[in-house]
Amino acid sequence: VAQRFFKPLHPSVRLTGQIRQIGAILPPSAYASGAVPNRQQAAPTNRDPQRVLVSMGGLQSPLTLDGAEISYIRAMTRVIAHTRLSDRSLDICLPKHLARHLATLQNECPTARFMMPSHHEFQNLLSACSLLITVPGLESVLEALANNVPLIFLPAHNGTQFLQYKVYKESSLGLMHMEEYLP
Repeated sequence: VAQRFFKPLHPSVRLTGQIRQIGAILPPSAYASGAVPNRQQAAPTNRDPQRVLVSMGGLQSPLTLDGAEISYIRAMTRVIAHTRLSDRSLDICLPKHLARHLATLQNECPTARFMMPSHHEFQNLLSACSLLITVPGLESVLEALANNVPLIFLPAHNGTQFLQYKVYKESSLGLMHMEEYLP
């Protein structure tokens, strides 16, 4: 999927040979059991124009200073709470390692629903929302692009996100930025 979006977008990327997307290599039992959603079944059917999904990322970097990640998320939650989007249904997805901060975050934005969804649950939330607000990471961004969900980027908070945001911005993918929703 990444090659589909980045290969034609950045002139410094040099790929050789025939490249084709094959997807994840999983046994058929993974799909039959329902543990892995089938892409055809996950297609959006009825988006709720009032539902906004917020993804604060999911990975924990060993290079991040103690407390930096939760400080960033608290600050972004406060910003979102003071935008014109705060009157919509907000689902804010957090990394699982920050579960102990749920009560504090709920106080920052009392109208939002905070959660730590599985990948399958996240896919369902994404297919039902009208907008994704996310850090400029990779997986959520590519999933939103593949599902035609409009994006708003939060400011980058680590090195890879700064680089990815630069590629997204240079690529003119029609992405919106948080400033458009500030009062």
